[in-house]
Amino acid sequence: MTGLGGRIGRLSLGYGLATAGGAACFSLGTPLPWMIGALLTIATARMLDLPVATSRWLRNMGLVVIGAALGLNGTPEVMAHVAGVMPVIIAAAIGSIVIGILLSRILARLGRVDPVTALFASFPGGVAEMAMMGEAYGGKPTPIALAQMLRVVVVVVAMPLALAAAGAQGHIQPLSARLPFEPLGFALLMVSGALVAMAMVRVGIRMGWVIGPIAVSLAFTLPGYPPSGVPNYLIAAAQVAAGATLGMGFERETMRRMRRFIPAALTHVVILVSCCAALGLSLAWLTGLPPAVMVLSTSPGGMPEMTLTAKALLLDVPLVTTFHLVRVYIVALTAPLIFKALRRRLERAPQPAE
Repeated sequence: MTGLGGRIGRLSLGYGLATAGGAACFSLGTPLPWMIGALLTIATARMLDLPVATSRWLRNMGLVVIGAALGLNGTPEVMAHVAGVMPVIIAAAIGSIVIGILLSRILARLGRVDPVTALFASFPGGVAEMAMMGEAYGGKPTPIALAQMLRVVVVVVAMPLALAAAGAQGHIQPLSARLPFEPLGFALLMVSGALVAMAMVRVGIRMGWVIGPIAVSLAFTLPGYPPSGVPNYLIAAAQVAAGATLGMGFERETMRRMRRFIPAALTHVVILVSCCAALGLSLAWLTGLPPAVMVLSTSPGGMPEMTLTAKALLLDVPLVTTFHLVRVYIVALTAPLIFKALRRRLERAPQPAE
């Protein structure tokens, strides 16, 4: 299939399969069903070379929906609570970054990649951001992107299931679902959120598609004027759009070329997730914060995915969101500085045999 008709056909097949996968997971009662189902279905289709496609525009609009819903939970009382634990949030962000740095040596050895590539593959940052930054400092973008993608996918699939199996269930009903749906108010949220997001992305803030709508929603919610709730069916559609795009990363030829690196990357992800979970549980024990919230907050998954997991399990969404927001900014600001501080040590480290 070629041309516009072919593109429409691939999109229809892709989103049809993604929706079917989400519906299957929903019927099974899995947590975060629409995202996990869409992700696994599209990943399988890609590995089978089926002619599926997804739309980055739809993914971005899905993130705007998610961001708008997250920001509606930021009441003055909630934000005062979040501000009160800011030292813990910063400590958790720094702790997860340190864990990634330490574990990069394991990835370099097991995956037979150079230390620079391993370092940027281990930072708990965005897939595209770390790949581009790593390449700028001499790393190899493909293994960095693959390791980052595997990290997000493993966490997205495993974390909700593990927390649900452990009985982690909160009681905080998201405000976004309790507010009445007002079409004009929702349109205001979406248009203004999308405009702010585009402006942020234009100046280089790639997480702007989530951060921008959160900021817009907070601007309405903090003074006490939330314009509209966000219905669950729109959250489900946004999850399908986001999960399908994650699944598209499993391109068959790339996975074939990187087949020797993938087991090392998966081993690294398991160790990374375990260490970050231990950090979260330790901070929960020290501070008295809920263990499940702290495990999600320190998890090396993506911010939209982990906050949606918190929402699905009725946990403290604003707290989890703030933990991940702070870490995103700290990683973006410190990754180049950390590389420069470690440059000599990285250059002296053994290089992989060709």
